[in-house]
Amino acid sequence: GLQTLGMTLRNSYKELGLLMLVVIMGMLIFSGLAYVGEKDEDGTMFDSMPTALYWAIITMTSVGYGDIYPVTWFGKLVGSVCAICGVLCISLPIPIIVNNFNKFYEKSKIEEEILLKKTQSSWEEAKR
Repeated sequence: GLQTLGMTLRNSYKELGLLMLVVIMGMLIFSGLAYVGEKDEDGTMFDSMPTALYWAIITMTSVGYGDIYPVTWFGKLVGSVCAICGVLCISLPIPIIVNNFNKFYEKSKIEEEILLKKTQSSWEEAKR
């Protein structure tokens, strides 16, 4: 079970790397858009680019603490698109990883069955 999960993650490094690249690029793009749209507004919490990046990370990963939020219509639009893109980006590679897990799980079950048959046949030969 756990070895199968490890093999799955080891063999899905391309998909996981692509996922990280897409999420990081989205965070950079959405944080920049949110900062540009919110920086000149009164009462905004987007006072620096790192603060906007923190907001984008929290929004794209669907954590959403609520400590930083946009106040303009453009910022709210960026926030909505950011949250939707975050959910989509994180959910799209999951079927590929699940498929890899199923493939390795079936392979390990077949290997286990072959080993069991070999053990039984060698045990029967030893009885004779």
